Amino acid sequence: MITESYFVLGNYDREPIRRLNLVVDRLNRREDAYAFRMVDIRGEWDNSI
Repeated sequence: MITESYFVLGNYDREPIRRLNLVVDRLNRREDAYAFRMVDIRGEWDNSI
């Protein structure tokens, strides 16, 4: 059962995204966690700040 969700933010340039993907992968290997990035969210993202 998933008890923790992680929204992983960071730089999406070529090299930094490799690190983001490693973080997401490592968190998703845990049985009690689910990690995702902004690009994993379907639909449009409204940044209204």
